Amino acid sequence: MTSEASHERGAMTVPETIDLTDGALAPADAAARALDALRASEHRYRTLVRNAPIGYLIAAADGTVLEANDAACALFGVPPAAARTLQPFQYCHPDDKGDLEQVLAELLDGSVDTCQLEHRVI
Repeated sequence: MTSEASHERGAMTVPETIDLTDGALAPADAAARALDALRASEHRYRTLVRNAPIGYLIAAADGTVLEANDAACALFGVPPAAARTLQPFQYCHPDDKGDLEQVLAELLDGSVDTCQLEHRVI
């Protein structure tokens, strides 16, 4: 905010004080709020997946398990520390493997964004 008092210098009026933050912090504040909202959203998502009664595996395109929730670890009989060693296809029933591979291929080539697939686990 500028002060009411000012000084005359030639043809230019110079305010006694200049607020250098007037509007300059708004983008930084908005970015900080957006980052806080993203962190809160990520925390809610992780809490939801971690505590879900259904087993969730998050895997890379090559099948490497990146994350597994507690229900998935219980289903496959591995402690959470060993979840990254899981090979999901090895637990898939042979008659269901083709469907799982088909859905994975569609996700990877972008023809679908999401999927829901039930298959037997052995």
